[in-house]
Amino acid sequence: MKRLLAIVLITLFVAVNCLSASALADNEDPMCYNANDDSTFSINTGKEEVKRLFPGLKEVESRDVDRSLPIIEVNSVDELAAIINSLNSAFLYKIQPVNERRPKYYNGKGAMVSDMFPGLTVVDSDNIDHSIPVIEIEELDDLAAIINASSSVHLYKENTCSRSPYGGAKPYTQNNSTNVNCYGYAGEFFWFISPGDIHFYHGSPFDTNSTISEVADWVQWDYNRDEFRACRSISSATSSVSSVEWRMALRIGKAYIYYNGAYYLFADFHFMKQTNTGYWAHKPGSAPSMLTSITNPSTANWHLYGYDSNGNFTILINNFYNSTTKYFAVKKIN
Repeated sequence: MKRLLAIVLITLFVAVNCLSASALADNEDPMCYNANDDSTFSINTGKEEVKRLFPGLKEVESRDVDRSLPIIEVNSVDELAAIINSLNSAFLYKIQPVNERRPKYYNGKGAMVSDMFPGLTVVDSDNIDHSIPVIEIEELDDLAAIINASSSVHLYKENTCSRSPYGGAKPYTQNNSTNVNCYGYAGEFFWFISPGDIHFYHGSPFDTNSTISEVADWVQWDYNRDEFRACRSISSATSSVSSVEWRMALRIGKAYIYYNGAYYLFADFHFMKQTNTGYWAHKPGSAPSMLTSITNPSTANWHLYGYDSNGNFTILINNFYNSTTKYFAVKKIN
């Protein structure tokens, strides 16, 4: 009798625990899962890791996925991170304090010595001729007053590099700075900037809902607020530009990352600028700049370049930036 009672109690204990485990699984609690099937735990753990690394990356339900967009399947968080970190808009998907959303040196006018006086040469302190007077100033306005009072002021307001038949386009120069992205490079701001960063007080509103027309407007608004730069919209890569303007091109792209059972939508923008040879150059995010063989950005494939999970610089997504192409004539105002 006692033996029979023990068997009954053991059977009831096992049944109750199995029912409890089943109930927990129905509630999708990531901390309670069937020891013989850890798929639910794995998926939820993967999602939490993505959320921790990229809180701005939004998961999209499978039924809401736009199947006309590319879907990139990755097998690890490292592969996912390689794609996101290669974007010019990578900041959108990371934690970033609001006070870092605006350019570090931005002073309301976008002024830098090189913007105002591109012909003014910087001299290393070790090479200074101390027989020549040294005038110390604290403000850019003071420097401008001195240079503008000079009879040779035109020498400092003109860039000394050779001009080309392509307006004011400059020869290609390599830029390896991790603090400069495509917009900073092509627009010659020379920092990590996104369309709308200057115009909008809280920084760029770019996100996965942004259209190419909106982004193009934000570019012009940025330049309208910058006292030392100007920009106008042009229709093509061959539109007329003045001797002090260079051509800049813009596209955007959108795609999904599929990882560990979940879809994540992301978007990015990209800029190129024309050089004095007619070929176009660009800078993929924080990676080094590149001179391409492209002569017409409208008919070219704009790939997403970046570093893969093994640290190799490569094409991550073919023709990712596949919107229509918007063109601008850009110049610096002295």
